Amino acid sequence: MKKTIEIILYLLVLWGTVQESKATGIKGAAKTNTKKFTRLKAKADKSYEAYSYEKAIYHYKRALKANRETSVELRLADSYRLLNQPEEAELWYRAVLDEMTMSDNDMLNFGQVLSANGKYDEALAIYEQYQHHEDWVDDHVEALSNVERFYVNEIAYEIEESLFNSLEKDFSPALKKDGVVFVTGRPSSGVLKPEYSWDGSNFLDLFIAKDGETPEKIHRGINTRYHEGPAVFYDNDTKMFFTRNNYHKKRAGASADGVNKLKLYYSERKDEDRWNKPQEFPYNDDHHSTGHPAITSDGKTLYFASDRPGGFGGVDLYKCELINGQWSQPENLGKRFNTAEDEMFPFLHEDEILYFTSTGHEGLGGLDLFRANLSGDHSPRNMGFPLNTNADDFGIAIENGTNTGYFSSNRVGGTGDDDIYNVHIFDYIIHVNLIDGVTQEPLSGSILVNETLPPDIVELWAKTEDATTIKFRSLKGSKFEVDGTSEGYLPGDIKIEPEVEEKENAGGNQITHLYYDLPLYPIDALEAELIVVENNGSNTQVITFERESYQDYAGTLEELRSELGNEGKKIVKETYLKNIFYDFDKYNIRADAAAELNELYQFLMQDDKIDVSLSSHTDVRGSVSYNETLAANRAKAAQGYLIEKGIEEGR
Repeated sequence: MKKTIEIILYLLVLWGTVQESKATGIKGAAKTNTKKFTRLKAKADKSYEAYSYEKAIYHYKRALKANRETSVELRLADSYRLLNQPEEAELWYRAVLDEMTMSDNDMLNFGQVLSANGKYDEALAIYEQYQHHEDWVDDHVEALSNVERFYVNEIAYEIEESLFNSLEKDFSPALKKDGVVFVTGRPSSGVLKPEYSWDGSNFLDLFIAKDGETPEKIHRGINTRYHEGPAVFYDNDTKMFFTRNNYHKKRAGASADGVNKLKLYYSERKDEDRWNKPQEFPYNDDHHSTGHPAITSDGKTLYFASDRPGGFGGVDLYKCELINGQWSQPENLGKRFNTAEDEMFPFLHEDEILYFTSTGHEGLGGLDLFRANLSGDHSPRNMGFPLNTNADDFGIAIENGTNTGYFSSNRVGGTGDDDIYNVHIFDYIIHVNLIDGVTQEPLSGSILVNETLPPDIVELWAKTEDATTIKFRSLKGSKFEVDGTSEGYLPGDIKIEPEVEEKENAGGNQITHLYYDLPLYPIDALEAELIVVENNGSNTQVITFERESYQDYAGTLEELRSELGNEGKKIVKETYLKNIFYDFDKYNIRADAAAELNELYQFLMQDDKIDVSLSSHTDVRGSVSYNETLAANRAKAAQGYLIEKGIEEGR
């Protein structure tokens, strides 16, 4: 669901307890106390506008006991939504649903809350009222109309909760050689930090979890009395970028509207226990948030999230290049990645796959995880269930060269508010090579990868032009058809469905590479005709006619077409010859039979190399000898008809 990021971009993942009785109890208030209501509502509004939603909820509920007002109930719904307590938010939206006071924006917020609660049919019904309202609404309609697609890769994940979670928030893992650095709201030993006014929780710090050890604060010099958030380490873990509230020289900064924004900071390791004084990223802004760093292995391209002006709306993904020691101006990643909603938590895997979290792309509700190849052109792929759920799923980190890592989620069943989970992804890198089917030499041409998704959805997954090979990622459970073309060759295709055995044969945590050849055959290599004799019932006879020879084919017509295509045979013509019928106990040629024999005559006149075997049948009535004579007369009648038309008797 859409989230405000004015205070902290990454603190969007709280989960609440449903208390329906509170909502119904307040709604039933009998007495009206206008003065008390006005005073409490003013207090609540002040807290709401200061992003102190826990306090706002407390005062709004007290106000509703003095007087019921739908605008207050809507503010309650919105407060719970912004605290990411969708079940409680749903109760309050429903309380005013019939009052006809909800704006278009309120209705869309209600739709997002329903989606976050897994009530997809109701959410879809709301979104359909606002199709073409905004692009992200259309995307959500498409997603919820075909929600089955998000379960295609269910078998691609093994997930278990990490051992270092606490009762507080734990999220956004970052990988170091000596452990996992993560964001946490657990108390800092010996230090009292103020509570965060948004939801009354502790401010956040960066901790590190090492094998078999109790998590502890990251080395001194990084954490402050305010929020520290998602980080990234590089250059052999000697350098880092991390997110922090606008806090410099022990003083908190504020924007023009009085909000403490997020900023990116850079630091280098001083020794094993210390980091040098953090330096601000040059494109930080007191009035807009910048955070959530990801960086290439050479440290020369930095990705981050920001709500700076000029984006597509909400929070967008950006990148900067390090050129001659200076960072270039931030570049928006464009409409392929960004939407009118929020895109956050980027993570770069092996410098080519960008993982991120979005509320604007098609998803299951809440924050969903997506990935895309930076060098490709297809839309980012929702990672699907159970990596994504109707809760918030975000902040992924995958070890280079492997398919194992961590992600964070506030799904039901975890230890705390947000928790970190271990994930093993059954992931494949598929290589398809275009080759000459006769010589087996590489070919240059166009390769298109189409993924088949239920219900009968085909998604263009990857495409190359003037290339000999294509490479793309596939999760277990996906099925692909790869089409190839090259000048002077017949088009070809292969079907790919990675098997469990192929994954297991690769062994360990390494990503599996699968290789396929897509053969194309020269147009003049072989030619074939199909002669299809349609008998009654299922005994359709198929004859292939290749140049000067012909043969019966035992399989079905579709099997023959597939076999010929795989052999590079071009089907230049298909001829269908139908059975003819006689009247009971007769052998004269009927008018309908004459029409079919005329078709056979035309076919035989086109190629004098074709001979025809004529056979005839009777039913079971009559003696055997009588039926044999009748059948012979019927065959001779057909033969005589063709001879009279001009076909040589020997054929």
